[in-house]
Amino acid sequence: FFDSQAHLHTHIYLHPISKPLMADWQPIKASKLSSLPTFRLQKVQENIQKEGTESTKPLIRHQTGHEDSNDILKPDTTLVEKAKELAKDPTLSGYTHSCGMPVPRKAVASAYSLPDCELTDNDVILFQGNDMAINHVMRAFCNENENFLVPSPCDGHWVDSAPGYDFVAKTYKLLPDNDWKVDLKDLESKIDDKTKFIVVANPSGPTGRVYSKEHLLEIIAIADKHKIPLVADETYYNFTFEGNEFIPLASLAGEIPVVQISGGTKQYQVPGWRISWVIFYDRKGYLKNFVAGF
Repeated sequence: FFDSQAHLHTHIYLHPISKPLMADWQPIKASKLSSLPTFRLQKVQENIQKEGTESTKPLIRHQTGHEDSNDILKPDTTLVEKAKELAKDPTLSGYTHSCGMPVPRKAVASAYSLPDCELTDNDVILFQGNDMAINHVMRAFCNENENFLVPSPCDGHWVDSAPGYDFVAKTYKLLPDNDWKVDLKDLESKIDDKTKFIVVANPSGPTGRVYSKEHLLEIIAIADKHKIPLVADETYYNFTFEGNEFIPLASLAGEIPVVQISGGTKQYQVPGWRISWVIFYDRKGYLKNFVAGF
């Protein structure tokens, strides 16, 4: 370094080696996050294949987006041709904004705006699949040892990934004998001063239940009472059989902030493309600091 007289001084510091050297390589210890279970159904299926089976029946895969589903999931030819066209455009091959390209974000904002909540591209962030979106939402809301509430059953990624960040995923009951509605008493009993958000899955992936307006309002009332934001897992947005109506949670929430997780790939029968998004319905600006942290 140089002192005030511009003289060069050189110092060599010798530090003792605190970690003994190993003669040979050893298996590297995985981090807590790497050791957690993921894609449990996929692992079960892989184990069945390894063990072999005498059954002549075809094996039905339960994980989403597997290539074996191509005979059933046939994407619209217009969608495929448009994807090919865009892939050949050299202007789209470079780095883009970390939240996603402006054009698709504006398209999502336009499609999912509500009469009382007009969205812009700044309210939309694009992700490579729902798992990535879930991870970002957890990390944006929670600090160590804080918790969030998820339905049981639910998308397993919520529960499996939380411990790796030292978050706590607390499950609330669904009622199988009552059309898989939320057990409202159980939900409210799980709320404490460290609860950062409540996940509402509708339509529910595990159960297929589509909640009525009345039931969604009951859930919203609990969130409003305790001033806890809602995370709407609406991966199966508008997936209903005839006679059932899907109602977006944000359309009923008023000033309660709602973070929606959804995507286009399931809706357009291309789940393997893994295109998801997070939308912020924040009429009063309560999530201003939260959005800046994404």
